[in-house]
This record gives sequence, structure tokens and C-alpha cells, in this order.
Amino acid sequence: MKNIKIIVEKHSDGYVAYPLGIQGVVVGEGDTYEEALNDVRSAILFHVETFGESVMSEVKDEILILHPETSVLPFWSTATPTERAERLMQLVQSHEQGANLPDEALRRDNIYD
Repeated sequence: MKNIKIIVEKHSDGYVAYPLGIQGVVVGEGDTYEEALNDVRSAILFHVETFGESVMSEVKDEILILHPETSVLPFWSTATPTERAERLMQLVQSHEQGANLPDEALRRDNIYD
């Protein structure tokens, strides 16, 4: 087997994994990181058996697993609907004064120059 970079993404309903550098569509999924990784490994093997080694044109020696650098999840994936609404209201209020542009930049005849 050649060197394959695998991306594993966390979504609200589980994990999705896919390889880079393989011709065609290969995807794995699972409820856990490990399940998605095992599923995509199996899918890669099946893909190569079905379509041949030529699908691995830009890939090198062994399977390389990329682990997330941090376990901190983004705000939107962990926030409650109430927290999201509060953050949106903060954003709206911070922009109530409008764009910080001089009046001449907002004149119609200057917009199209």
C-alpha cells in the first residue's frame, strides 16, 4: 500500500474520512474517529482492488494517518441555539453604526468608479 493522507472531519452526526491523492471518490464514515478511519481504509482497499493501482497515481508508500492537532472544537459545533443567537446579536450590535467608510465613498457616483 502507498502513502495516503487521510482527512477525518467531525460533524454533528459523526465522523467523515476521505483520502487525498486518489482518483475517484472514496469516503468512510462512523460514529467515532476510529470507525470512520477503519471505514475509509476498507474503502481505499476496495477502490484499489476494483480500479487497480493506477488510481494511486500521486501517492507514495504507506498509509499515513493525520490526527487533529487539537481537540478544541469550534464554537458553532458546541454552542447551544441560545448561545448562537446571543453571539449573532453581539455581532449585529457591533455593526449597528454601519460601515466605517467616509461619506464620499458611499456616494452613488463614486461607487462605480
